Amino acid sequence: MKALFFAALLSASASAQVIEDFEHGNENLYTVIGGLDTMNVVATSARNGVFGAEFTSGAGPSWRLRTDIPTAPGNVYECFVRVRGSATTGRSYVGVGASAGGAWSAVFAPNTSQIILQNNVGFGFAPVATAPVTYATDIWYRLRLDWAASGDMTVELLDESGANVIATIGPVATGYTTSGGLALRGFTLTGTLHDIDTVRRVNALPPLVYCTAGTSTNGCVPALSASAQPSASAATPCTLSVANVEGQKQGLIFYGLDNSGFSPLPWSATSTSFFCVKSPTQRTLPQLSGGTLAQCDGAFTLDWNNFLATFAALGEPFAAGDKLYVQGWYRDPPASKTTNLTDAVELTFVP
Repeated sequence: MKALFFAALLSASASAQVIEDFEHGNENLYTVIGGLDTMNVVATSARNGVFGAEFTSGAGPSWRLRTDIPTAPGNVYECFVRVRGSATTGRSYVGVGASAGGAWSAVFAPNTSQIILQNNVGFGFAPVATAPVTYATDIWYRLRLDWAASGDMTVELLDESGANVIATIGPVATGYTTSGGLALRGFTLTGTLHDIDTVRRVNALPPLVYCTAGTSTNGCVPALSASAQPSASAATPCTLSVANVEGQKQGLIFYGLDNSGFSPLPWSATSTSFFCVKSPTQRTLPQLSGGTLAQCDGAFTLDWNNFLATFAALGEPFAAGDKLYVQGWYRDPPASKTTNLTDAVELTFVP
């Protein structure tokens, strides 16, 4: 079967991007708006890298504003947050569309056991919607704000891995569609601190299937899929799955950095598949596909983050924005040397 190549789709790239990681170490990049300055950029608040933002105790805490970090409707924003210390108290605010006139924010609120969507126009504090949360200290969470092009907003709190949604609000029709900067705010009581780190846009494009699979001897049409774009820091779960392959046969997954040019399997005259990942490649260890012999119910999976850890010693230069091209291989009866290939998937690393 001839491989299908969608050049227009391949030209698109994932839009995940770190917009503030505090690695500059300079809190003076922010304008202080009103009240007491409670924000410090320090190493003890880092979840990734060297620095994070720490928010201390104090009455009437200020906002911190950066208009040079753009935020706009049609994007999803996410950061790591935690309450550090002896009590689940205080609040942290992450505001979008921010300017000297205010913002809209997702609020991490251990002091009231909530997450909150707030209207902070005029840098006031008008709760629009809330959801209950039971917080723990010294645990990183993900706070996520989905700001639709229409102005609808959804706030979610997830666990550190991003695999589990703990609480959600919305979508709420706000009507707010004004682009702006990034605003942060936080306060606690004495003995407790709040941390924010790694603010990013996370609306990555889904993994792209760019090459069709051949049909096996028994009529199976295998399919390779990815649950998400892989994370360069292993912060986001990603699982590769191969389904609809020959049952009880060995298979593996291989990847490379180039997808230019397709070629048929050189040692398998009966194969209808094409190599869609150009050499040099790396591969996983073979797995038994499971399922029932001579049927199309075989499958095998790969936890991509574990795979990255396995190959870390080889010095793989994986970073956000890097692309990988992935394909599956499996034995195809009846001839013992007959093999076949799945379709191929383009992956783009997110932070």
